Amino acid sequence: MPYRFRPALPEDAVAIAELMLPESASQGGALWGDFPADRIRHWLERNLEDQMPVLLAEDPQGLVAVLFTTASHRQDGPLPAIMARLHQGQEPFYFYGPVCIAPRARGQGVLEGLKAELDRRLPGLKAVLFIQAGNAPSLKAHQRLGLSIEARFEHQGQVFELLHQP
Repeated sequence: MPYRFRPALPEDAVAIAELMLPESASQGGALWGDFPADRIRHWLERNLEDQMPVLLAEDPQGLVAVLFTTASHRQDGPLPAIMARLHQGQEPFYFYGPVCIAPRARGQGVLEGLKAELDRRLPGLKAVLFIQAGNAPSLKAHQRLGLSIEARFEHQGQVFELLHQP
């Protein structure tokens, strides 16, 4: 299936929120947290200021995936601060995630396409991300992309794996 990858704009916030809702923590999904449209719009505006892409994947039926990035200097919450402290790499990095792929597009190369597009847009920067330790499908998918587990940490009673791009 051919996918089109493009940067998200603030006006995409509602569609992104609708994509992410079933996978949000409050709905029993694997994403850490909830993602209402106003929060997403704020992130998109901030990322435009920081020149950090949030990428969308679309097929003829519409939006199938979103992949957020955040500049490494943005350590507004406890998780980015923990990740920055635990990350041992010396090269410039960015925070990767969350990523959400619609069920109909999983296993179809969307994640690989999004990551390749990020690598093209962020040359010289390495991805640092976290995944809940129990989310085996996401861990496997990201390890297939060449990301490695760097550390394990606990936050609010949950265990997470810190991954990085070597």
